[in-house]
Parts: sequence; C-alpha cells; structure tokens
Amino acid sequence: MEVVLIFRQLSKKEERELSDLYYSRNVVDKHAGAPGSSELYHKEIKPALRVIVQQGIKLDLAFGTEELNSDFIKDSAKELVKEIRDLGDFELENRSISELLTIERMPLWHYQRFRVFFLLKNEWLINNCINHFAQLSECLTCYVPHNFQKHDYDYNNIRLVKPSYDSNSKITSQSIKYRTIINYSIFFTLRVILGLLNPVNMRGRRYAAIDRSIRQQCKDIRTLKEKNDNFNLYPLFDSQTKELLIISEVETPKFTSPDTFTLHKYYFSGEGRSDRTVYGESILFKGLISLSVYKNRSVYLQKYENAKLRIFQHFNTYQFLKDSSFTKRLRIIDTFFSLNKSTGFFIFKYLCYQKFFKKNKFNSVTAIDENSPATRAILDAARSKNIKIIGIQHGNIGDSQPAYMYSVKDAYNNVMTDQTIVWGEYWAKALVEKGNYRSDTIKIAGQMRSDVIPAMIQRAAAYRSAVSDREYIVLFASQPIRDEIYRYRMAFDIFSCFAKNDNVKLVLKLHPAEKGSVEYYKKIANEAGFVNPDIRYEYDLYELLAASDIVITAFSTVGSEAVYFGKTLIIYDPYKEDLLNYVKEKVAIQVTDLATLKTAVDHLTSGSLKANASAYSQFIRKYAYSIDGMATERTIEFIRQS
Repeated sequence: MEVVLIFRQLSKKEERELSDLYYSRNVVDKHAGAPGSSELYHKEIKPALRVIVQQGIKLDLAFGTEELNSDFIKDSAKELVKEIRDLGDFELENRSISELLTIERMPLWHYQRFRVFFLLKNEWLINNCINHFAQLSECLTCYVPHNFQKHDYDYNNIRLVKPSYDSNSKITSQSIKYRTIINYSIFFTLRVILGLLNPVNMRGRRYAAIDRSIRQQCKDIRTLKEKNDNFNLYPLFDSQTKELLIISEVETPKFTSPDTFTLHKYYFSGEGRSDRTVYGESILFKGLISLSVYKNRSVYLQKYENAKLRIFQHFNTYQFLKDSSFTKRLRIIDTFFSLNKSTGFFIFKYLCYQKFFKKNKFNSVTAIDENSPATRAILDAARSKNIKIIGIQHGNIGDSQPAYMYSVKDAYNNVMTDQTIVWGEYWAKALVEKGNYRSDTIKIAGQMRSDVIPAMIQRAAAYRSAVSDREYIVLFASQPIRDEIYRYRMAFDIFSCFAKNDNVKLVLKLHPAEKGSVEYYKKIANEAGFVNPDIRYEYDLYELLAASDIVITAFSTVGSEAVYFGKTLIIYDPYKEDLLNYVKEKVAIQVTDLATLKTAVDHLTSGSLKANASAYSQFIRKYAYSIDGMATERTIEFIRQS
C-alpha cells in the first residue's frame, strides 16, 4: 500500500501529478453516472494508493480522498502539551528548566508555553502522522508546509514535498499597518492623560481585578438592558463593591495584523466605573519614564540570557545522543527562545506593575485568562509584593491545550494562582487530576454571567416577539472553525435544512471572532437557496437564547448556555467527536449531515423528541453548579475570604 499525506494547499501542477499517480496505482472503473448526469462514477476495484488530507484543505481532484482522523489531532495535541510540561521539569545541574527560567517571581517558561504550543502544534501532528503511516505503507509521500521540520526517525520510504516557488511567484510578507500605529498612539496617549488627570481614590480598595477582555454584547443584570462589556467579569464589576479596584488594559495590537486597531468611546468613558478604574496604560507610562525599571529590566534580561546559555550548553553537550526525544526537546527550546522580544516586553510590564503594587497594597488581585503572559505579568508582579492572586475560569479546561496543565513540581514551586474559582465540580476535578492543582486552592461558584438567566427566562416571551412571530425559532451559533470544510459544510447544511421551512425562523449569531464573516455566510446561504439570512453580530447572545426553541452549534460553550436556558440542543458533529461531551451527557442530539439534521428537526418540531430534563439538571450541577442568580455573590465572597 502507498500513502499520500497532504498538510498544505497544492499547486495545480501538484494536483495534476497526484492525479496521474493515483490513476497509475489504482485500478478504477470510470463510467457515466446516472442518466442526465455529467459526473463520472469512480469505483476503485483494487485501491493501492490512499490519499489522506488534513481537515480544512481544499483540493480540486476527480477522485475521492480521506480526511485525516481527528484522533491524530487530539492525540498529537495532548502529546505536545505533555512534552512541554515535562521539559519544564527537565533538570540541568539540580535545577529544572522552568526553575532556571524563573527570574525573581516571573516563571518565564510558563509565560510562553501557550505560544510555543500553537507554533508547534501542526509540526507535531505531521511528524506523528508520518511516523504512523511510514510503518503501514511501502511508500509514503507527504506534502508539508515550507517551514516544516522533521523529527528524527529512520525510514527509507518517506518523501517530503515542500512548496516550490518559481521566479513569477509572489511571496507575500506582512506589512506594517500605519493606521493601527497612529490609532494606538492616540489611544495610549489619551488613556495616559486621563489616568494622570483623574487619579482614582485608593482609600478602602482592598481587592483589584484585571479587565483585559474584548467587549461583547451582554445584559446588565440589574436593568436587563444591552451593553458592551467584559462578558465574563461584568457582573463582578457591576456589583457596586466599593472595595474593588478595576485595572483596565487593552491588548497591544500587532502592527502587521490585517485588522486595523479601532478607537472606541468606551476606551475613555470608564463605562460608568471611572471612579474605581485605573488605566493600565498609565501604569506602563510611569514605567517608561522610570530609571529603576530600565535598570532592573537590564539585570533580569542578563539573568535570562545566562539561563538561555546554560540550557543550550547542555543540549550542545549531549548532541551525540541525538534521537527523536532529543530533537523534540530541542525544537521546543528553540521555539521558546525565538520569542525573546515578547519575553523582554513581559519583563518590562512586570516591573511597571511591581512599582504600582509596591505603592498600592491589596489583599488580592483577580483575573480571567490568568495563564496568558500579558495577564501573568500583572499577577506575578502582585505576588512579588505578597498579594494573593486569584484566577476565574472563563473557558473549558482540557488536557489537549496547555492553559491549565501543570506538573507536580510546578505546584510545589507555587506556579499556579493562589486560588482558582471554577464553574462546577467537573472543572475542579479536571484541575486536580489533570492539571495537578491542589484541591484546597479551588473554589466552586458557578458562572457569573449566568446570573442574568433566571430574570431573562421570565421575559422570554418579549424577547421572542422581538425576533419573530413564527412557530419555531432556531438559533445557529457559528464558530470560526479552523477546519474550513467543516465550517462550510455545517453552514450549508443548516441553511439548506431551513431554506423552505416557513414555520421556522433561523437566526445566525456570529462568534465574537467572526465580525468580518457576514458576507462569507451570506454567500453560503445563497448557494443553499436560503433567501435573506438573518445574520447578527452585535446582538445579545442571551436574548437570542431566551427567544429560541432550538440551538444548533458545533463545539461551542454556547451549547452549555443553551442547556442553562433549558433549550433543545443540536450538535453538528460530522466526525462524531463529541468534543464537549454534550452527547455523552445526554443533553444534545448529534447530527452529522443534512439528512440527520432534517430528521432531528422534524422529530423536535413534531413533539416526538424532547429534551431530557433530568440530564439537563445533572449537567448543570456538574458543569455550572447552579443557575440561581447567585454565582456573583459566591465569587465575591471567595475573593473576600482570600
């Protein structure tokens, strides 16, 4: 058996060569299809060549291909997470790499491991697939990206094909977006001026919380009016807890990103909380003009360079032991140190906030996304001044991504937050069993943003009438799925299912990261024969959930929120992965294509199939504690007890 693996887009020439190879290896019966059809019917009598394609890659081939099994993707991701975690514990002269790269209270190894993971994720997948299929095939051809690096394995039957560029090819490079530079400069300057001219009264501020999130549509818990705010923490910010200081900071944009940094009024208004909000940009500005910050940064960078030298000296000494394990470790190390510029910025940021926390004492500092480097730099600066740091769960936790995955030694070295507040028992158990968190550092409070749900359920009829007067309302919660085939196929099948159903109002709610995708979905709707699709971006998700009868999504946490509202949930899952266990927990109907989607909708609208109320209750207890409107109060109490 001969195998071809495809992990990149092929050129037209490569597609022709692959077609020639396919038909030279396989005995194929080609004849006309059904009467009136111009398509050929291909029947493989004796397949001798398999063509396996990574999800999301589009090819113009006349023969069928296989999609790469999703288990390879999950297993490779888990392996890489473990490799990164174990390498942090790897000892050099009685000190682990993680310990060598801890400068003062900054565990820099953990600052960059998330970026290292995503930079190497595809490389790990490709190498694992090569290793697997090379043992099963007589000849293996693998089309790989230009920057692919092969791990050490000894097979004589492998041919790697990287893209070739002729003299007429245009290799695009990222250009600097000067509009972004101008807008961000205006933004930074205005925030600094506002911070200096309107200092916050710090008296009585015992706790601080970091606000770095992109604004999303949400509901004010007291008035149920729509507003743009921090979707995860706004109930805490609106709690009128006078002891709480908000540190507001906006992510520094990438000046080569195609998206232009846009100025918004709420960046400067304080969002009704200006009397207890400090702008992080003013803290950074004070660091920019501080001689001590520059001196300490120089010292810390030298310590960082010394650690880097010791690590590379070790790997250079043992190069004669080069094997697959050694190569993998070296790739992770090389990738980590390729991020030196951003590491230098995080050291600077740490020192700026260290000055702030030296002057302003708090009992604790709280944040979501507490494992990202931009947030960690602030939290570690607080910890260096003996302030407790608290993390609040904001997304799913699993062992196929590195955010919460630590080692026993990490726990011993107190790398994690002092306290982590999670949604439910399932997440607490995952942190202990998979992430090596100490159980006494975990508190269960529920999801603060769910506190608005009980009040919204009472007003469901009003929300429903504002959306449609049709018999059924179906909410399609889309996602920026990286697998382009999956993303397209899901949208096409959903639009096709409801294209001629006058009893159903279909509403597509775009994911926050899909702001520029309206035309993308309009095009698919047109191809599916769906006229005038209702596509909404700046519309409150919870209002749509309250109004709907059925919710359709892929593997989004919107599925969980649909359960919280008691709505019937359909998961479009063509690979039958059940990534978030909705089907396993008996709270979702799994569909794989247009036919199964139509069948599920028919059963639901006829009343022959209904949501499992008992399973819904168990799911909520397991994953969200309780939808009782009290999660914010529990969270505040845990913060006060810290």
